[in-house]
Amino acid sequence: MMKSILVPIDFSRPAVNAARYAMHLCEIVHSNLFLVNIIPAGSSAPSFGRDPGPLYGNSAISETSKRQLESFAEELTMQDALMTVPKSFHPAISCLVREGNIKDVLARLVRENKIGLTIMASSAKDPLQYTDCPVLLIPPAYKFRSVRKIAMATSLSNPDLEVIHSMAGLASWFGADLVVTHITDSAHDSPADHRKAAGFLRDVTNNINYDRIYYRHIKNSDIDDGLHWLAENGEIDILVMVHHQKGWFSNIYSSSHTKRISRHNVLPLLVFPADKRFTF
Repeated sequence: MMKSILVPIDFSRPAVNAARYAMHLCEIVHSNLFLVNIIPAGSSAPSFGRDPGPLYGNSAISETSKRQLESFAEELTMQDALMTVPKSFHPAISCLVREGNIKDVLARLVRENKIGLTIMASSAKDPLQYTDCPVLLIPPAYKFRSVRKIAMATSLSNPDLEVIHSMAGLASWFGADLVVTHITDSAHDSPADHRKAAGFLRDVTNNINYDRIYYRHIKNSDIDDGLHWLAENGEIDILVMVHHQKGWFSNIYSSSHTKRISRHNVLPLLVFPADKRFTF
């Protein structure tokens, strides 16, 4: 059983859709689910994404939000009971309402509740600031489907091995392929670059016990274009990127690529903090 999954929810359609995706994932990876509505300090409206939904009176914000969360949790539980066999794993759902700075509240919840993954709508405002644990961004209209292929963009740096190790754990729940992908232009296609890739793949093979890991080299002079091509043509179900606060280790990779892809991606985008391992 992996650590619990956290979903910040403001009752907007994209946030509700992300929570439904999270529930399906919880069923498969045997994780419990935390739903949290965060009320910014001094605000009269629950807010997380771009569409905060209806306004609430100051005196009843928490109570109204808690009732909405509990009603939604009951709906998810009923759907879980109808769509899964009795002896399968049924996630427990916890409903939380918190007031304060969104980033601080999420960081505290991650620490206090052993959260292993945060899931939110890709339309949420500045979602990549919440990277104390991996963040899975769900496009507003994307519906859950079984994961058959996961692609991870890598700069072939050693810290990425920790992320690949974590992703192998997630892929194993589905029996999915994990495609480690490196995007470069023609200037980075020398024998030395090939040796670097070969050495990195040897480290993957020697240190990660999962037999469905593959390597793919995509030649494209524009990293964003290469990532978009991979998302749209790679027949993948989840795209994984490593988010470095000060840029990727290779100077052609930077956190700006992650931000742009998160805004325009057509697939779930899983963003990992750099140089950390998480258990799925």
